[in-house]
Amino acid sequence: MTYASRHTRRRGLNRVRNLRRNLGAPPGLLSPVPPRPRYWSRAYHAKLLAELAEAEVVIAARLRDTLRQVRRRSRGASVTDTAIEQRDELIAEALVAGRSIRAVRKEFGLSTAELDGVLERLYPIDTAARLRMIKGDLGKLDRLLEVFYAKGLQGDPISAGVAVKIWERKHDLAGLTTATRIDLSIVPPEAPTSYEKIAAAIKRVAEQAPLAQRAIRERVEQLGPERALQLLNAGTSDCTSDSTALEKEQVISIARGKSAS
Repeated sequence: MTYASRHTRRRGLNRVRNLRRNLGAPPGLLSPVPPRPRYWSRAYHAKLLAELAEAEVVIAARLRDTLRQVRRRSRGASVTDTAIEQRDELIAEALVAGRSIRAVRKEFGLSTAELDGVLERLYPIDTAARLRMIKGDLGKLDRLLEVFYAKGLQGDPISAGVAVKIWERKHDLAGLTTATRIDLSIVPPEAPTSYEKIAAAIKRVAEQAPLAQRAIRERVEQLGPERALQLLNAGTSDCTSDSTALEKEQVISIARGKSAS
């Protein structure tokens, strides 16, 4: 009695798939493995990890030998597109799993130029690739804008600021440079300076002065300090001008009338 699984050429791949399924890991070769569940023993988890590592090393070695055989048979010709795609997929999975470039190049028997070609095919950096990336980013920004724009309309200032920033990022990606950059920030009211505090205190004291003093102060402000001093000293000086005498009498009469009241 025999089983069909014993005659398949993918026994190693099936073994890796089953181990990864038991560990709760994605099926991709060399993809990361999740941490140990709490209800598992450390010994059992370590055993499965060791079996998985051993099986994947065997698959990688078989793939490397297959590629070498294809190269020898082709006598210098390029490897078939299918083999190249399979190899590139394995290299991509190894890089995503955190393997270093030196380790990947050594494992797959690649030169520096060959590895550069693989990376160029896996992650192209050209105009078409940039356009695809920009279009994808614009779509994601639109989804974010819907959420924060709705919250901003409800009165959330932070969400409104985020929405404005998203608009600016969309304009940058689309090549639409804004005329003036909008920087929103919530600034608390500034505290009064020491000069402003002193001026306010002096003003309050002046407003509490008697009515006569306030009237004299207003008249002095109207005439000016120099002119008011000249009028007050007019009794000891020669002030023959009628306008000067009249202004003096006004100042004295205001002062006497307010003091009497």
